[in-house]
Amino acid sequence: MKMFDVSKIRGAIRTVSSVNNAVKSIVSVYDGSHRAVDVVSAIISIAELGLDLLNKKAISLEASEGWYKIQCDDFSYFLINTLQKRCQVNVYLDSDSESRVNTVTLNDGVKFGWYSDFSTGKIEGCSLYCQCTDNTTINSLIADFLRNELAFDHVVVQSTKTNSHDAYVFFDEDKLFNTYESKTASECVCYLQKCMSAGINRSMLFGGPPGTGKSTIVKTIVHALNMRSLRFCVSDFRSLDQNVIEEAIRIFNPDAVILDDFDRSDSESWLSTLEMLHTTTKLVLATVNRTSVINAALMRPGRFDELIGVYCLEAGAVAKILGEKNLHLLPQVKEWPVVYINELLTRMQFQSENEAISSMNELRTRISVAQNQFETDNDMLLPCFADSGVNTRPARYHREQDVDGCMESKGMWIK
Repeated sequence: MKMFDVSKIRGAIRTVSSVNNAVKSIVSVYDGSHRAVDVVSAIISIAELGLDLLNKKAISLEASEGWYKIQCDDFSYFLINTLQKRCQVNVYLDSDSESRVNTVTLNDGVKFGWYSDFSTGKIEGCSLYCQCTDNTTINSLIADFLRNELAFDHVVVQSTKTNSHDAYVFFDEDKLFNTYESKTASECVCYLQKCMSAGINRSMLFGGPPGTGKSTIVKTIVHALNMRSLRFCVSDFRSLDQNVIEEAIRIFNPDAVILDDFDRSDSESWLSTLEMLHTTTKLVLATVNRTSVINAALMRPGRFDELIGVYCLEAGAVAKILGEKNLHLLPQVKEWPVVYINELLTRMQFQSENEAISSMNELRTRISVAQNQFETDNDMLLPCFADSGVNTRPARYHREQDVDGCMESKGMWIK
């Protein structure tokens, strides 16, 4: 390291930087020169970083130097990115390779570190290391850090695949937390308040065709109960270890867990997870379009205590979507899925009256095709909540009943 005269190198860099800045001021009419100027700027930045690193002792994130790899690779990518944004990062040369070693020190003095590419700073390997051997302490530090950085009432958990093998988990504020007043939601809230008062945890599965407001009902329930929630985009977690999901729940300790599009997951892998949730979480709410693909073992109490059918939007919700200007359309679209109502309203903004009528007929045909597909898939029809007539099934979803008033569906009898 002493063979380098750092002061002379810094002087050379300053000279090159001055020339580069001068060139910038005269190349505005030569578009092709900008790329060369940008390259020089990048080289200067790397050279300056290199000089800073030459003045520091090279280190390595090895056990011999007191560093230990944390066994949470699925969370590491998100955690490293968050540490980089929120903490003061110290950068060193790796003593065994041409990588950077990045370290941060949390408030309690415990250090975390990771490797990155020397020239680009891109995270390498997504492995996180810590100068601590106590797993309980490490887990507590990570949980406290993430809870402080994501201090939201509603958090969404998603996963992204960066290649064919690795999936990385990330967290964010659940901004898609739309709610609306609903008789179904209100009745569920009253029922759940009784359960919570008795100290009883509950799990509910809401099933029915797409676009009938299941997710909105779920979020309305959580909001009305003033609960902190953790929502999983379940389709992201088909190939993810269930331990990761359990760890996310441990970190954020939510009152309610929401499982969106639960029928798009590998439902068999959720058997033990749902049992765990039933004992540790006050409320679990799941939404499905297709009940026929759900493992029958999941449809029992202890995993899903309540099975609730949602087969159309309530009239009040449809009226709110339409607005006063289009309220006259309520009789024609009151049983439409929400995406089709929104599409009709979008078209009406630029179509003539005749064109709008044509659009309504075309959309009605598409809805009919989708509903016929739903029926032929032979999904189990779930009972609507309570017996008050709220959110009753449209006639197209009714099936023959026996003399005792029970409904036969896929070999199951539902009162």
